[in-house]
Formats: sequence, structure tokens, C-alpha cells
Amino acid sequence: MKNIIAFHGCDNKDGCTMVAQSVAMAYAKKNKEAQVLFFSLSNTPNNQFTDISVISLKNYKEKIKRGIDIKKSELEESKLLERVYFLESSGLFDFLETSYSKSVNSRGLEQLAKDTFSCDMEANLESMLAGISRQFDLVVLDTGCSVPNKLSGIGLKLADKRLLVTTGGEASVSRLFRDKDEYEAFGIKFEGLIINKSKGAEEPVISYISDMFPNTFEKTYSVRETGSWRTAELMHKTFFELKSLGFSRDINRIVKELSI
Repeated sequence: MKNIIAFHGCDNKDGCTMVAQSVAMAYAKKNKEAQVLFFSLSNTPNNQFTDISVISLKNYKEKIKRGIDIKKSELEESKLLERVYFLESSGLFDFLETSYSKSVNSRGLEQLAKDTFSCDMEANLESMLAGISRQFDLVVLDTGCSVPNKLSGIGLKLADKRLLVTTGGEASVSRLFRDKDEYEAFGIKFEGLIINKSKGAEEPVISYISDMFPNTFEKTYSVRETGSWRTAELMHKTFFELKSLGFSRDINRIVKELSI
């Protein structure tokens, strides 16, 4: 069943979480019976746009080691909406985080990719993600902005669709250029490109990024910034929940055009 979609940010200020969490909510709003899981794989606390007590994957270490599925019923206390569940992974794999510069200098990207995807836990992590995805109509992965990261790397690898989120700003595009070889070494291909916090006139940026990743993006999207980030953080809500008109329209278009 193809129901896993992954969002990955170029930089930590690109708003990947805002977009991914909003897509999960928009899908549930559109599909009245759908069961949705929003799954943060960034290995850092990721609850700035909710005030619920989010369940962490670290609570299920033993289950993952033993290959036992996590049940949807275990996540009932961690819901963004009635049919939108929230699971995060903060603190689970701190020992697997790898410094980009140190790893590249000591082993090279291809060897780093092999090492990251050859850990004894990989099969169990894949099994966990596959097992939990079978219990939902849609699984939305927020894979953060760091590769390699054991869990986010596996999420990107197993996802049926992958979307790259960038603001198109200088810092974001520079980091994307720097990390390009890393994505290729891990065999990660993005089917979609999202220009977030859009103010219009993004064609030069889209053209530049498309040239950087030739024959990659099947779709490109723009998401308007029509709300205050400070307000969203203080209220612990996404722009979609705050009914920011332009933003919500763009998120709904992504949900429609992705055919999810």
C-alpha cells in the first residue's frame, strides 16, 4: 500500500514541519474517514505547533528491537485532531547522529551511506515503519533537514513520495548545494519541490534548483506565507489551523495534486 509521503527541509528555517503537519491535517479534513499519522523523524523535539503531549518513539525501544509492531491504539493520547495521530522520535538515536564534515573527511559519502544503512537496527526500523503504516490511510513523515540521520534516512528511503522544502533563500539554497552529493550517495530522489514562505517570483530559484537536480522534480509548488510565525508558535497551531487563507489554499492544492 503506497501511503507514505516524506517532507524534507533544506534548512532548519525552511518551515518543513509547518508544511508537513498542515498536509496531514488537510488530508484528514478532506477525507472524513481517513486515519492519518504525522510522524516526526528529525530526532529533536518537534511539537512547536501543538500543545498536546506527544508520544516519543523512544518509549518503544524494546518493541523495535524485538520486531513487535506499535499499535495505533497505543497512540490515542497523542492526537492533533480526532483522526490525526502524532508520533515523534526525539532522543531515540542520539548515538547514531553523525557529523557531516567529520564523516566526509574520514570515510567519504559512499562509505558513510553504506555504514548508516547497514546497522543491525535497520531491518527492525524498516519493519516498525512498515507495520505502523499499514494501520493508517496516510503516513506523513517530517524528516527534518539533516542527512544522514538513521531514522529520517530510512523514512526517506521507504517513502512512496518525497518532497523537498526550501524557502529559496540564500542560506537554504547554499545548504542544498552543499548536501547535493549526500542525497545522491544515499540514493534519495525527490519527486516534488516546495517553495515555502513564498512571496512570488520564484521562477529563477526553481530553475536553478531544477538544474541542480536534473530530471528529478515531477511537480513544483509554492506555499504562501500568510501568517505570523510568532503567533503560530505562541498559540501552538499551524497556519492551516489558524485558517490563513493563502497558506491553506496552497496546502489543499498540494494534497489534491499529490493524489494522496
